Amino acid sequence: MMGFLSGLLAFIFLFNYVTLVVSTEKPLLGEIIYNQDSCWDVGVKDYLPSTVDCQIYCSTTPKCNSWAYNVNRNDKRCHLCTGKQPRADTSDLCNDPICSTWGHRHESYSVTSLLNSALSIAQKVCSGEVDTDLVQSSALDMDVVSKAYKRSNEEIQMIIKTSIQNHVSILADEDDICFDQITGPDNPCTYGGLLMKELRIAVLTTELGSEAAFPKARDRLRKDLLDKHSIFIEDNGYFNTRSLKSLSKFYDQLPAHLMENGVLAYGFARQSVKDAFICDDSTQEQNTRRLYNVFKVQVGSRGGSGFPLDTPDRGLYSDDKMTVTRHEVAHQFDRAVDSRLRSIYDKLRLNSKGSDENWLRSNVGDEFFQRNPQEIIASQIGNQYLQSTSSQLRLAAYRLTRDTSTHEFPTVTKVTKTVSGHGCKTPSKQLGTSFENPEQCSAAAMKDPDCGDEIQWSGYSYAWGCYCCEKVSKKNCPVFDDLYSANGNWDVYQYSNPSPNDITCKTSGTPLSWFLFNLDLMTEFTTGSSKSNFYENETENGTVTLVSVTVHRDLEHRISSIDIPACGKVEVTYGDDDVVNFVSENAVSCHALKKKPVAVPTAAPTLMVPMDNSHPTNMHSTAPSDEPTSTQTDDLSDEPTSTQTDDCLMSRHLLKLMHLMMLP
Repeated sequence: MMGFLSGLLAFIFLFNYVTLVVSTEKPLLGEIIYNQDSCWDVGVKDYLPSTVDCQIYCSTTPKCNSWAYNVNRNDKRCHLCTGKQPRADTSDLCNDPICSTWGHRHESYSVTSLLNSALSIAQKVCSGEVDTDLVQSSALDMDVVSKAYKRSNEEIQMIIKTSIQNHVSILADEDDICFDQITGPDNPCTYGGLLMKELRIAVLTTELGSEAAFPKARDRLRKDLLDKHSIFIEDNGYFNTRSLKSLSKFYDQLPAHLMENGVLAYGFARQSVKDAFICDDSTQEQNTRRLYNVFKVQVGSRGGSGFPLDTPDRGLYSDDKMTVTRHEVAHQFDRAVDSRLRSIYDKLRLNSKGSDENWLRSNVGDEFFQRNPQEIIASQIGNQYLQSTSSQLRLAAYRLTRDTSTHEFPTVTKVTKTVSGHGCKTPSKQLGTSFENPEQCSAAAMKDPDCGDEIQWSGYSYAWGCYCCEKVSKKNCPVFDDLYSANGNWDVYQYSNPSPNDITCKTSGTPLSWFLFNLDLMTEFTTGSSKSNFYENETENGTVTLVSVTVHRDLEHRISSIDIPACGKVEVTYGDDDVVNFVSENAVSCHALKKKPVAVPTAAPTLMVPMDNSHPTNMHSTAPSDEPTSTQTDDLSDEPTSTQTDDCLMSRHLLKLMHLMMLP
């Protein structure tokens, strides 16, 4: 099971953060020579998806006269050269027939040619009479034009700006009929929405303003986000008013220094909903330094918790939409980490190595964070701190101050029922449905390296199966509630005795040091004392309330105490290794705001496995049939709109949200 989860996490990481680019599918033009390279005195461009994209990039770059696409390299490097002749033979550099491709720039792919062609098509989109392939190609051409604008000379920039200014009427003419039938989120396969989006980006890139980009009343909230926060919402019109208002409040509450130095470090930022533009696998959004993608789900879909089970007074369920947004935006905070914070970050990462519980999101785990350090801030701030800062404080303080007593296992000499009316808190795997009694299941568990010392057995195990429990060595300071969950359908049987070495219990100041790093990053640095905010009490709209706190620093600029209105002063001290070794006792019970009752999902079932009709629920009241169905009935889907019925899309969301919501 854990191998599957690790693979899933890696897949989701790649899905979200590898740059996905669509080839233009245009032909190569002019003289083409294979296995020749060019010089690169104009520069290089990596990870272009095809040879023709390299030719287009050269054709839209000033002073570039020839190019070479090195398909044999992992980075698919495109060389850009002022010279007009090949530089070197590359046939010996790889074992394939073609190691590289060389050619000249071509005026058919110049900025002005691509721009004029794309605008000509854009003018006809709302007529519904344009071939969809031409619309898609024109959208990609506009993307090339926008990217070429900054690297073009002043003459070309003026041509682009003037041409787009003359065609902003295209966006103004996109009436409600056109939006409903052609360019809106219900019709991605017309590619009209994709082309309109690229035209808006071109308008903003050439600094023509939000009024030109969003001239319609239906986009008022998008325009407001752009005007107030420089956030371009590119959702193909998908987000409803509730979602847009929640997004606006979220950006309202972010610290100014993180907006300036992180989110907006490269100009206006782009929050994209890639799925709103997807027709098929050939339609992909391009990730850039200013773009981050979120899922096609509206605010109002309640999800799981980013906090592990040992969080004191956990009880937190966050909105799917806003959790993903917070996570992706927190990725941008990496840019704001200065040398002082970088030193702390590097020490903590090294100090965390080897233990999942050194990480505040311990159920993501050490291996994942060590392998993917770019996920640390996004995960620990985006999925926890920005949802409930004081919950993260309680968790961190608990791991430093908790009682080190552990559950006492009885000594058994045979398979023995040790816990009635409970199941394993964390089942390791289902061993099958063929066993007639607990002894037979235990015999199978003894042979399985993934199993610990216990199984959970039910009178309905002929249908639901028998499960072995996770090894106790995977838990730190395990007490009864860490090992078992109440469920009248199950009993726990112990078939072997854990080794004393398997039951570990230790405290750690590293999680609290990570919390203080998060607070430090979220606080604009000044010596002495400064104001900061805690984020608390998420509502059903995914929004939170800010609580003003005062941060105090010692002579080494480390955070020494925090004045929290509802909790008092929380004080910390550090050891010689700069890791926290003391926190005042009020931290572990701190709630920065009085909790408000919030409707949350019912308690999770004992089994942490995909649920179908052959598995029990907490309220099972009738015996299963002799032939239980295996039809999946517990899909985690996004909140559907009147037209959102794509089951495949829901399945994609299930995979993605497991990483961001349920697994961690």
